[in-house]
Amino acid sequence: TPHLKDFSRWLELVLRDVSVLLAGLPLQSVKSYKPSCFSLSDYKAVQPFAREALATFLRGTCALCSLSAQGKGQDRRRGSPTGARPCLVPADLVRLSLGLVVFALSDQHHLSSVPDLRIYLRTIREVLVNSASPGSDSGSVVTVNYFMDLMARVWTYIFRVPQHCSDLLPELLELVHAVSGVIWTQGSAHDGKKGSEDISDMPWAQGLRVDAEEARLARDSIGGQAL
Repeated sequence: TPHLKDFSRWLELVLRDVSVLLAGLPLQSVKSYKPSCFSLSDYKAVQPFAREALATFLRGTCALCSLSAQGKGQDRRRGSPTGARPCLVPADLVRLSLGLVVFALSDQHHLSSVPDLRIYLRTIREVLVNSASPGSDSGSVVTVNYFMDLMARVWTYIFRVPQHCSDLLPELLELVHAVSGVIWTQGSAHDGKKGSEDISDMPWAQGLRVDAEEARLARDSIGGQAL
């Protein structure tokens, strides 16, 4: 576990550097930034390769999410509290990973390849499930508003592109199945408070389980995407 925590921290630093590189800012604008994985003197040399390396680094986030889920499953079987295990996917890593996926999906100047899109979908699925699990410290990052915006981008930039939809249909179904499992299996779709409360800033899984009109509309939207 100590090595995994170190890897998690290193991955967070790498993704932070990748975010700066993908922003495409001139060197003068990033001189106040202190990169961890490259020298500012190499900024122009490494910048073109950041996009190419993104999918590889996101595989690291997926691996940490999978290991975190396995560890929590072992804790449950042993009767240990899930919160006792150190979190392998901290909130900042979730924020960076999903932010980079959103950026890559929305960037019409550099269209993503199908293999890269496959990794983006896997990252979204793994991070969403992980953020909704007991003991996660990233629930506040992925709010209902964030979740709905994320799913809308998947719908716009993958599902509604015929070639992408055809090539990635299994991954799209896995994503919707995982999200549905969190909402309707891990907890009742009505186990939250009743009323007309604003769910927009709630953690996504908690907010979508609330018995309120806004939550019902959001659930219907996800159900419509599944159909």
